[in-house]
Amino acid sequence: MLSGGARRGEPAHWSVDLRETVLTADPERLYIEIDGGSEEGQFGCVGAVQHERVNYISGRLEPGEVLVEVQGQKVGGYTRRDITTWLKHCCRSGTPVVIRTARLGPAFSSPTRDPTLPGPPCS
Repeated sequence: MLSGGARRGEPAHWSVDLRETVLTADPERLYIEIDGGSEEGQFGCVGAVQHERVNYISGRLEPGEVLVEVQGQKVGGYTRRDITTWLKHCCRSGTPVVIRTARLGPAFSSPTRDPTLPGPPCS
């Protein structure tokens, strides 16, 4: 077994590559777009980000990363609108918001997506 529980020749589990970003944002203008979502049979993912307008405390969001948690709330199975609403709610008081993401790669497969369909967990 290798680190993360993977056997030799097998990709590590996606949870091994979780990233944490802490930021503050104006809920009226997040400057972070959300792509995918359960309404499209996908996980919610980070879309376009105006990095120069986001106040990062630590880490950095990158387009295409799968959203795993926002402020401790697991967002797998949420619609794009629900993720955006929750993120805006968490930003309301101006306190730092913790966002956990996973990078797409060979170790990541989406349990919410039909594996016979082409395409990644979020586009």
